[in-house]
Amino acid sequence: MRIRLARLLALALVLACLFGAAACGNQVPGKTDETKTGETGSGPAQETETAASGIRWLDDTGGVRFQCIRPDACSDKLTKAALTVVKAVRDNLGVTQYQLKTDFVKFDEEVPSGEGELLIGPTNRKVTERVLGELGEDEYRIVYTDGAIVIAGQSERATLLAIETFVRTCLPGEAVNPDLCLDEHLDIKGKYEVKQIVNVADTPLPCADYRASSIFLLSAPSGADAITLATLQGLCAAHTSEQILIQAGSLSAFLPYIEAEGVIVSQKDEKGSSWTLNSLLDYFKSVLKGYILFDDSTSAESASVAISLSGVLQAVAVPSSKEGTVKNLGLECLLDVRGKGDAWLRSSEYFSRLSREVAVEQPSTMAPRLVDYAAMAGCYFRFYDGTDGNEHARVFDFLDDNAVVVGWNNTLGEFSTVASLSEVNLSLIPADHATNLSTLSGFATDSMTAPNTETSGQVKNRHTVTILMSDGDNVQWLLNNFLTNSSYYGSSYRGSLEMNWGVPCAGASIASPAIRYMYDKATRQDHFVAQLSGTGYTFPSKWSDKAREDLAYTTAESMERLGVSVLEVLDDHGFKAEYFEDFMYQDAISGALYIDYSDYSGEDGKIMFINGKPVVAARYKLWNGFKDGTPQAIAQKILKASTDPTSANAYSFIIVHAWSGLGQDGELQEGGNCMAGVDALVSALGDKVDIVSVDEFIARITTNVRH
Repeated sequence: MRIRLARLLALALVLACLFGAAACGNQVPGKTDETKTGETGSGPAQETETAASGIRWLDDTGGVRFQCIRPDACSDKLTKAALTVVKAVRDNLGVTQYQLKTDFVKFDEEVPSGEGELLIGPTNRKVTERVLGELGEDEYRIVYTDGAIVIAGQSERATLLAIETFVRTCLPGEAVNPDLCLDEHLDIKGKYEVKQIVNVADTPLPCADYRASSIFLLSAPSGADAITLATLQGLCAAHTSEQILIQAGSLSAFLPYIEAEGVIVSQKDEKGSSWTLNSLLDYFKSVLKGYILFDDSTSAESASVAISLSGVLQAVAVPSSKEGTVKNLGLECLLDVRGKGDAWLRSSEYFSRLSREVAVEQPSTMAPRLVDYAAMAGCYFRFYDGTDGNEHARVFDFLDDNAVVVGWNNTLGEFSTVASLSEVNLSLIPADHATNLSTLSGFATDSMTAPNTETSGQVKNRHTVTILMSDGDNVQWLLNNFLTNSSYYGSSYRGSLEMNWGVPCAGASIASPAIRYMYDKATRQDHFVAQLSGTGYTFPSKWSDKAREDLAYTTAESMERLGVSVLEVLDDHGFKAEYFEDFMYQDAISGALYIDYSDYSGEDGKIMFINGKPVVAARYKLWNGFKDGTPQAIAQKILKASTDPTSANAYSFIIVHAWSGLGQDGELQEGGNCMAGVDALVSALGDKVDIVSVDEFIARITTNVRH
């Protein structure tokens, strides 16, 4: 049976230099000015030195002089980070036989001095203990001393930042360089700054390099000017703590959670005038290196090209009709892409500089939404509505495995869009109506606490039910009317019904203020589940085995950020143990719920156990158009079902189709009040069943069902 560490070791062999990735911008998270103190360690023997620039990494036999060592007992995050050092050493020196080892020492043997070792984190070597003893809270140090390289911080987050800095600073080669030398005077000190806790190493999506300290709030202009403003918004998120928000969706609901962090929000400039595109361009012109010129139409291919290159060149995308304005501000035209399209972009020198972690696809009618995020992330952007699934997969196959595509494809359709991306190990984050993702991503968080997660696992001879709302992965819905609509989270029924709500796995990275609103406004009857299928919407059954391992790991990390432990998976006939094994071996995941694409409840409530954890298929669906999907039909079946707590038949997971609800006539229909439909179901069940949270549901099955 594969174990977690084996997965991590395999993962590192295919990871790029995780912490130096350009997709999160150029600013190192939490970085302070790094200084070399001039302190010199005793070092190894004199013959290892070169006259030119210090100590060679390779010895005379071609082996790496410094063995990489991590603590025997350390977190998965630190192990994963240490493995990026191993990979960077391999890539820079052109060696293959270089492994990560631990500081384990048998009880009857002496702890090594550390000489000739690259020590990562709080190892048991005396030299590490000495370095750590000189550090303050959240400080780190990278130093060559006593013949050892020490990379250590007074907290794990400081250590992770130190590792990132070491890889970027000391192993920067882009090609094999066997003559690479270590500076014998190496001594870099720094501190993890809590104010910039965004792009920690394992964020599943690129995030803003700065958390906003002040925000300029305004309405978006129309037409092509809106693209200019959106690229400016994204570039501000990448390069300054002064940022922009567009008035849209449910922003007014969760804006107080941003202001509560000390952020100053203003709608007027110092002269008392409302902020406009022109005034913001003037204010932020020092952030920009210039502009990229595109054709006036927002749907022009050149607009997609300009947006794609905005983050790469640190330049706003400007329609030709606006060029005079930006010229008058002193901005320089860095590139004219008028008349150029996707084929030109892919053949250009710039394409290789685009992020391999994320891309954006968007119907042209949805501009300027998601433009800001593409500019911030430095990623590929395309107004794309193709109808060929194979061609769709080819468009995005340049991305790394386990990357995400943010947006939507209206003409290809939901199934074909998700299936085609799944075939090339990618996920989709539905976000085509989303605004402000760049600025909101600056509030990414390592840790949230979902409310009402307590469990007992105890059950009497009663049927147990849990009810879950679908479509919680839908980021654009979360940021628009989901929070306040009376059919959903704004419903007057909320608080009287035991209800589970989905939250997007990517939410802690790109929409945390909205999720904080959800958690804060939760009643005792509101509970939360990670949706959907991983970092984004995908069919895990279509992924390669290796890529699915990576997906499971990043999904678990995202769930830890959200403070939830139950995952919902939607797949295309994917209810098989082989597709869930990697997820169920993650410590952060306590169990999973399964719904099928073609028929949410097609697996009829089956339960399988993997690593002692249950994967539970939906037994019923509250969905208009299915004769067995009404509140009355579901209740009739449940009231006749098993009450034996040791039987899988005594447990029913009900999935609620978010776009079905009760109409004025009290009948289930498309577009009706969804929570009214749930209330009708609960009323029909009466007090003869236990309706519980999803956490309690999983706990009861784990504790009581024979397996």
